Amino acid sequence: MAAQLSVQRACSELGDDESRSSARDEIVLAVGERKMTVLEVALALQGPLTSPEREARENGTRVLGEIASRCRGVLNSGELHTLSEFLAARLRDWPCAGAAATACRALLQPPSPYDAGPAPAATLGEASAGAILEATAEALRTAQSLRQEERSALLQLLLAALGGGWAARLAAAAPAGGAGGAAAPSGLAPALLDAFLGAVDGEKDPRCLLLAFESVAELCRLFHSRGVDPAPLRQASEELVDWLATYFPISFNPPPAAPGARNRSITRAELAAGLHAAMASSPFLAGGVLQLLAEKLSSTYRPAKEDSLSALRRCCAAYGPDALAPHLGQVWSALRSELLQPVSHNCGGGAAGDADGHVAGAAAAAACLTAVARAAGPGALDRTALQDASMSDLVAVVRAARGGEPGAGAAGGGGGGGPSSTVAARADRQVLCGALLVSAVCAAGPGSTAAAQTAVLGPVQAVLAEALAGPAGGGGSGSGTAVYDRPDAVMYGMTLLASAAEAVAAELVGGPPACVSSPADGAAGVAAMTDMKRALTAALSALSGPLLATDADADVSMDTDSAPPPSSPLAGFSPAAAAQLRLAVVAAWRALLSLHMGYVGVLAGMVSSGGVPPEALAALAALTLSPEEVAAAAEQLCTCALAAAAAAAAGGSGSVAVPSRMAWGRQVDACQEAAAALQQLLSLPSLPAEAAASGGRNAATSAEAVVTLLVRQLTEAMSPASSTAAEGAATAAEALRLAVSLAEAASQSPGAAAFSAAWLAALPPLLVGTPSRRPRESWLRPCLAQLASRVLPAAARTPSSAAAAAAAAASLAAHGLAAAALTAAAEWDASAAAASDDAEQAMPFVGIDASGGFDEPPLMDAWCAAVEAAVSCCDDNQQLGLAMEAAEVVSAAAAAAAAANGAAMPRAALPLAAAVIAGLRPAVLAPHSTQAVADGLLRLLSAATSPAAASGTATHPALRPAAVALAAAVNRWQDAAALDAWLTSAFRPTLLAALAVPPGRTAAAAPAAAVVAAVGWVGRALALRTHPALSEITTALLACLTSPSGVATSDDMEVDAPAAAAVPGAGGAAGSAEAAAAFGLLVAEAAEAGGVELAARPAAAVCRVLWQQRCFSMCLQALAQAASAYTPPAYSSAGDAGGPALTPDPLPLPLAAAAGNLAAAAPAALCRQDAPRLVPLLVRSARRLAAALSKAPSAPGEPSGAGPSSGPSLPPVALAAALRGALRVVREWLNTQAGPQPNEALGKALVDCAPELVGLVCAATAVTAGSASSSGGACGGAGAAPLGAATCAVREEALRCVLALMDAVPYHVLHPMRQQVLRCVTRTLDDNKRGIRQLAVKARRVWADK
Repeated sequence: MAAQLSVQRACSELGDDESRSSARDEIVLAVGERKMTVLEVALALQGPLTSPEREARENGTRVLGEIASRCRGVLNSGELHTLSEFLAARLRDWPCAGAAATACRALLQPPSPYDAGPAPAATLGEASAGAILEATAEALRTAQSLRQEERSALLQLLLAALGGGWAARLAAAAPAGGAGGAAAPSGLAPALLDAFLGAVDGEKDPRCLLLAFESVAELCRLFHSRGVDPAPLRQASEELVDWLATYFPISFNPPPAAPGARNRSITRAELAAGLHAAMASSPFLAGGVLQLLAEKLSSTYRPAKEDSLSALRRCCAAYGPDALAPHLGQVWSALRSELLQPVSHNCGGGAAGDADGHVAGAAAAAACLTAVARAAGPGALDRTALQDASMSDLVAVVRAARGGEPGAGAAGGGGGGGPSSTVAARADRQVLCGALLVSAVCAAGPGSTAAAQTAVLGPVQAVLAEALAGPAGGGGSGSGTAVYDRPDAVMYGMTLLASAAEAVAAELVGGPPACVSSPADGAAGVAAMTDMKRALTAALSALSGPLLATDADADVSMDTDSAPPPSSPLAGFSPAAAAQLRLAVVAAWRALLSLHMGYVGVLAGMVSSGGVPPEALAALAALTLSPEEVAAAAEQLCTCALAAAAAAAAGGSGSVAVPSRMAWGRQVDACQEAAAALQQLLSLPSLPAEAAASGGRNAATSAEAVVTLLVRQLTEAMSPASSTAAEGAATAAEALRLAVSLAEAASQSPGAAAFSAAWLAALPPLLVGTPSRRPRESWLRPCLAQLASRVLPAAARTPSSAAAAAAAAASLAAHGLAAAALTAAAEWDASAAAASDDAEQAMPFVGIDASGGFDEPPLMDAWCAAVEAAVSCCDDNQQLGLAMEAAEVVSAAAAAAAAANGAAMPRAALPLAAAVIAGLRPAVLAPHSTQAVADGLLRLLSAATSPAAASGTATHPALRPAAVALAAAVNRWQDAAALDAWLTSAFRPTLLAALAVPPGRTAAAAPAAAVVAAVGWVGRALALRTHPALSEITTALLACLTSPSGVATSDDMEVDAPAAAAVPGAGGAAGSAEAAAAFGLLVAEAAEAGGVELAARPAAAVCRVLWQQRCFSMCLQALAQAASAYTPPAYSSAGDAGGPALTPDPLPLPLAAAAGNLAAAAPAALCRQDAPRLVPLLVRSARRLAAALSKAPSAPGEPSGAGPSSGPSLPPVALAAALRGALRVVREWLNTQAGPQPNEALGKALVDCAPELVGLVCAATAVTAGSASSSGGACGGAGAAPLGAATCAVREEALRCVLALMDAVPYHVLHPMRQQVLRCVTRTLDDNKRGIRQLAVKARRVWADK
C-alpha cells in the first residue's frame, strides 16, 4: 500500500515537482534496500504508463529512470531485462523519449563499483541491449519533431550504445538471417546509421551538433569493427559528407553567458574540432571531404581557409596513403596555390604588408603540406612538390643572384626604388615561399629530406659554394673577393638551408629516431642532413673573415658610395647588405643549434633503448656541433650583435632593428636574435658518451672554453678604450645588454651560470680600474643598475645540483666584486679625487653630476645597490669577512667624525660599508658583533648631526645608507634582551631624544632630517620584529608632524630631554617631510634609501607574522587621533563638502602627508579592511594636500595652508608624492566597488564621504607645477622637472578617480555635484600632457552622458 501511494504521488499531475521528487526518492530507497522489486514497481506503474495523459506517462518513466540510474548495482538480470523492456517501449512514446533515453543510457553503461551490493553486480543481457538499440533506431527516426532536450538525450543514448561496444558486439554476433522485425540485429548497424542521418538532418542547436559530430566518429568506428559489414557506410558516405559539408566552415558566435548561468557556452573552436574529427573518422569519406576542403581553400574567406587547412591536416593523417592516393593531385594543387600566394602579392613590410593574411596562410599551408606528405608516404606528394616548376624557378633565382644579375646585387647593396628593387623584392618572395615549401617537405620524414636534397637543396648548396669561393660569373662589381660580390646569393642559400634544418629540428623534438624506425630512408635522410650541415658551416666559416674584417683585408666594396669605413666589422659590404647578412648568419646558427639539440635528444633515446649499431650512432653524431663549431658560433654571434649596434650608431639610427628581407620585411633586431641564440648555445646538452665514442667526438660541448671566449669578447667591447667614439659607446652598451641577458639566465642552465660567474669575476677591473681604464659614466650607471636589479639577484637564486659549481664560482666572484669596490672606495677617499671637481678624477664613484638627473638616482646610490646585491650572493664566511671590513670602516669613520665634527666622513667607503651591512643575512653576525656595528653606526650618526657638526655634514650622502644599515643591524639582532638594553641605554638618549627640545624652546631649529630619517628606519626594523618599542617611535614621529615648525617637545614625546638637545639641521620642512615619509616606511613591503634596501623578506630581515597588520593599525589609530584634534573646515552650501571652504582646514600639512604615505605604502587589502577608519582620514588629508598644492583659497582673501596651526610647509614634491599615493588608494577603492565583489563597509564609507571625494578630485585636477611651487617655496632650477612630473601624475590620478566615481558610487549621490565635476574636467582639456587630455575627454563624455 505504501508503495502504491508513493507511485501515485510520483506520477500525480496535481502535485509540485518537490513532492514528486520526494516520492521518487522513497521508491528508489525501497528498491535499493530490496523492500520492493522492479516488477512490483512496474505493476504499480501500469496505470500511469498506460494513461492517456502525457504528463502521467512521463512521470512514470522518470520513476523507472531513477531506479535504473541509482539502483543499477543491486538489480539482478531479470530486473534489468524487465526495465529494459519497459524503457524500450517508452522510447517509442514521444512524450517519454527524453526520460526513457536517459534511463536506457544508465542501463547500457557498466555498473559503478561504488553502487554494487555484497554480490557482484549483474550485467545487462545482449537481448535486453538489442531491444534498447532497436527502440533507439526507431526513436531517432522521429527525433526531428522532439525538443532539444529529447534530441540531446537520444544522441547521448546513441553514443552510449556505440561507445560502450554494444552496437559492435550485437552487429558482429548476429546470425545472417536476423530475427525479423523493424530492425533485426543483422541490420542493426545500417538501421542506426539511417536513423541517425534522418535525426540530424537540419540540426542547428550547437549542443546537439557536438553530440552529432561525435556520433559520426562512433558510427564509422562501428562499421570498421571486426565482423561488421562496412558496405552500408560506403554507400552512405556521400550523404554523410553532404551533411557534414553544410556546417563547414563553422560559423558560430556563442551568445553571452546569462548572469548566474552554471553551464558554460559552447565555443566555435569546440564545434570546429568536432566537425574535423567527424570528417576524419573514415577513409570512405576521403573523396568527398578532400574535394570539399580543396574548394574551400580557394575561398577568400579567411576562416574557411584556416579551417580547411586544419581539417586537411587531421583528415589526411587519419585516412592513410591508400585513401589519399587518388586525390593527391587535387590536394597539391590547392596547397600550391596557397603556398605561392605571397609571390603574386606584394607581401612585405611586416604585419602591415600582410593585411590579407597571405604570409600566414602560406605558413599554415606549409605545415599542412608536411602532414599530408607524411601521411601519403615517401615518394608521393613530396616528389610531386619537388618536381613543381616553382622549385626549378627557385634554383634559378638563387643562381641568378650568384651571377650578379640586375636586381639581386642592387637589393643587396641597399639600392633604392626602380625596376631593380622590384625584381629583387619578387625574388625575395620567391625564395621565402620556396623555403616554406622545401622545409615542409623536409619535415615530412627522412625519405622526403633525401628527395629534397637531390632536387633542390643540392643545387642550392653548389650555388652557395660557388658564390663563396668562385670568381664572378658576370655582371658583378668586378671584385676579386667573391663573397662581397654576391650577398644575395649567400643570403638566399643560407636562408633555404637554415629553414630546412630548422624544420627538421622541430620534428625531432619528441619524435622517434628516423634511422631506427626506417633504416633505408633514415640513412638517406641522415646523409642529406649531413650535406646541409656541412654546407651551412662552410658558409659561416667563409663569412667569419668578412665579419671580422680589418683594414688589411677590407679592400673591396660592392657599393663604393654606401660602403662603411674600413674599420667597420663588416667593411667589405654595404651597410644594407651587412645588416641582412648578419641576420642570415644568426638565423643559420640558431638552426644549427636547434638541430644539435634535436639530434642529441635522438641519440640519448637510442642509447637508452640499446641495440643500435655504432655506425648509426656515428652518423647521427656527425650532425651535432663539435666543440670547435660551438666556439665559432659563440664568437660569430657575439660579433654580429656588437657589429649591429655599432652600425646603428654609425648610421645615426636610434634602433638596431632593420627590415629583414628574409622575414617578409618585418623589423628584426640582430642583437636580440643573437642574444637568444647565445642563450640557446649556453644551454646546449652534451652528447651521450656512447655516441661521442662512436663518432670520435668529445662528449662535452667545451662550455668552459665558450664561456671564456664570450667573457673576453664582451669585456673587451666594454673597455674604455673601445667606448671613446659614438660607435664604441654603442658597442659597449650593446655588450653590456648582451652580457646581462646571458647572466640573467644563471638559474636556468649551468652554462649561463658559468658565464655569470666568469663575467662577474672579470668586472672589477672595468668598474674600479686605474684612471686610464675608468669607464664612462654613461656605461657605468646602467651597468651598476643591471647588476643590482637583474644579474646578482639571478645569481643568488638557489641553483640546481648541476649548476652547484657555477653557483660557488658566482659567490666567489660576487665577493671579489664587493671587496674590490670597498678597497677602491677607500683608496678613492684617501686620494685627492674625492675633493676634485674634475669629472674624470671624480669617477668612478661620484660622476659628472653627483646628484644625478631627476629621474635617476646619484651614482653613489647605484654603487650601494650593486654592492648590497653582491653581498647577498656570498656565502656566510664571505659575508662575515666583508662585515668585519665594513665594521672597521664604520668605526674609523665614527671616530673621525667625532674628532672633526663630521667633516672627515668618507664619501665613498662609508656608503659602501653601510651597503655591506644591509646585505648580510640575518644569522651571519653574532649578537656582540651586531652590537659593535650598531654602536659604531649610532656614534657616526650622532657625531654627524650634533650641534657642533660642521656645516653640510647633516646632509652627507653617507647618512642615509648608514641609517638603513643601523636598521638592518637592529632588525637582525639575535639576542632580544641585549636589543632591549641597547634601545634603552643607547638609542633613546642618542637619537630619539634628539627629536625633542625642552618646553619653552619650540622656536628653536628643528631636528636634522637625517636624525628623523634614522629614527624612522629604526622604527621599520622594530616594526618587522613587532617590537613594543615601536610605539615610542611613532609617538616621537607624530610629535614632529603636529608641533609648530616641526619641532617636538619633550612633553609631547614623554621623554626627558636636556636643554642642548636642539639639533641644527635642514629646518622644519625637511624634518617634517622625513617624519611624514617615515609612516610609509614603517609598513612598506620594500624600502630603500641611498641605494640601500631593507626588504621584508625572510632572507633579508627578521619578519614576524602579521607585522604589517599590527604596524598599520597602530599608525592609523595614532594619525586618526591626532587629526581629530583639528576641527574640519566649514563649507558653503551647507552640507555640500564639495564646495569651497569658508574656513581654513587647520590639519597640519605634515600630518596630512603622513596619512597619504601610510595608505599608499600599505597593502591594498589592509586599506580595504580598515576602510571605516581610513576613508574619512585619507579623504580629508588628500584634500588638504590638494588645496595646498593648487593654491586654492581656503577662505576669502586667505591663501591655502594659512593658519596658526598649519605647521611647517613641506617641499612641494613631497606633498605631490603624498597626494598621488592617496589618490591611487582612492582609485583602488573605487575600482573595487565597481568590480564584481564590492566591499559593503568600504561602499558605505565612500558614500558617506562622497561630497568630500568630489571636492578632492576637483581640487587635484587643478594642481600644476606653478601653483605647487608657489605653495611651498621656490622650486625652480633642478627641482622644476621633478615637480612638473609629480603634479602631472597627480592630475592623471585625479582624472582616473573621476572616471571610477561614476561606477562606484550611486548616481543619485553624485548628481548634485555633476556640474562641479564637469567644470573641473573641462579645465584639463587643454593640459600640456596628451594622456591627461585623453582622460579628460573620456571623463567629460562619461559625466555628460548621465
